Amino acid sequence: MRFYNTKSLYFYVGSGLAQVVTIITTFYIIKKFTPTAFGQFSYYFSIGSIIGSFATLKYELSIPLSKDSQETNDKSNLTILVSLLFNMIFSLIGLCTPLYDFNIYFLYILLLSNTVSINACFQQFLLYKEEHFLNGLNPLLFSIINLLILLFLTKNNGEVILSSYVISNIILFLIYVISVYKKGYNISFKKISFYKDLFIKHIDFPKYVLPSSIANILLAYCNPIFIGYLFDKNNVGLFSFSLRILMLPSIVIGSVASSIYRAQIAKLYFDNDYESIKAQTKKLFLILTLLTIFCFPILILVIKYIPQFIDMNKWIGILPISIFLIPYSISQLFFQPFSNLALVFKQNKILLSQNILQLVVTVLAYFAAFIFKIEFSLFVIILSISLFVVSFYSCYKFYQILKIQK
Repeated sequence: MRFYNTKSLYFYVGSGLAQVVTIITTFYIIKKFTPTAFGQFSYYFSIGSIIGSFATLKYELSIPLSKDSQETNDKSNLTILVSLLFNMIFSLIGLCTPLYDFNIYFLYILLLSNTVSINACFQQFLLYKEEHFLNGLNPLLFSIINLLILLFLTKNNGEVILSSYVISNIILFLIYVISVYKKGYNISFKKISFYKDLFIKHIDFPKYVLPSSIANILLAYCNPIFIGYLFDKNNVGLFSFSLRILMLPSIVIGSVASSIYRAQIAKLYFDNDYESIKAQTKKLFLILTLLTIFCFPILILVIKYIPQFIDMNKWIGILPISIFLIPYSISQLFFQPFSNLALVFKQNKILLSQNILQLVVTVLAYFAAFIFKIEFSLFVIILSISLFVVSFYSCYKFYQILKIQK
């Protein structure tokens, strides 16, 4: 398997087209909604996505790291069971705390968290099966459905954007169910004792990989929550929109290359072919470097010239915030793919330590903003540069895992 063969090309093209539709959707949101409305959507979307990400206990990442199809199927069923159980637990915890009330937003969060976690499981199942066409097609269908729903909803508030995403996730879930069933997924479950043993056998994932994911989840979803608390919903909108554009290289190519790379080196790992893993790692680094050089200047130019086509009077300040977030975006482009080395080589303690380092740096940035009353622009600069430095140190540590292999 290569990063750019015919099969993987479907994955890249599908993800790319999905992001084209997402950009169109973003322009529509800018035209119709205010930064405050987008900030309200980002807040509740972040809560549901965080719960959905935690609910699997990261067992979905074990699915592509399987020796055969039967093990893949068993791990998928385990992930779904764990997800349903912990989504229920997190929902009860949320209702018993000030996190959210029992209202329409609770329903949105519940539906979003469940579909996010189970869809992630099915995506990893298809990744092991090398069904790159489906893994490219499904996000494209999701983005198209989301845009169509937004076009038919008339209200102008954050709930409209949130409801559109929830409905789209439910439809995507149904599409995934049909897809994995046709590709050999066995929906019948075994005895609970079997999954208990399987849970214990792969306990490293909730023990190390789940805590390791805290920083990534924080970076991806908690920023809107914390920025909304320290600053205001308008800055949440500016921050979220900037990242939506700047994270396109990570989503379109970086995440696809990372997924293929993880499945690929896992199979090479079982074959003890470390030289091939080194070769593929160097190719990955080259791809990400070229993305950095060419994509980010183009994206900044896109943001700069958007006002010539769309009224951006409500979004004043978007260009400088986007420029400040470039180091942040580059850090995420490199960190996640290279962290696969620790995952595949079962060096989960290193993965945990590096994610804790990112978490500490992020918390310190917010703590400094809170204590010293730092203005929003300066806070973004501090957060962005700090994570850039830490992420590349982490990538160096991950590569050292590969160098010491015999």
